[in-house]
Amino acid sequence: MNNLAERKNEGKLRWRNFPLFLLKPLMEVAQFGEGKYETYNYLKGGSQNQYLDCIKRHLEKYESPFENDLDDESNVSHLAHVAWNALVAIYMLEHHPELDDRYKLPVEDENNINLEIF
Repeated sequence: MNNLAERKNEGKLRWRNFPLFLLKPLMEVAQFGEGKYETYNYLKGGSQNQYLDCIKRHLEKYESPFENDLDDESNVSHLAHVAWNALVAIYMLEHHPELDDRYKLPVEDENNINLEIF
């Protein structure tokens, strides 16, 4: 007989697969941003192109053999800045789709039906 408490966790997210230590660099970026701007500034909203520009700038600096791996201003990894901006971009797509200013062409599905993507 099992003496452990019964839990109904089937189909729920298994947070154990995402250890919190992985978030430390992202928290450092968020904390830097809070000091530079204000608490929850990112929740005010921003365009997708704004976040894509930030992602590309930090990725370019990370890739460059002539640049430091750490951001000059925050002293945090450029890759952490890439990840932070990607997460905020995902949040914006879900919560502020009206701010999606990417240039998108109509696409066709597998049945050659024209679909608009916004």
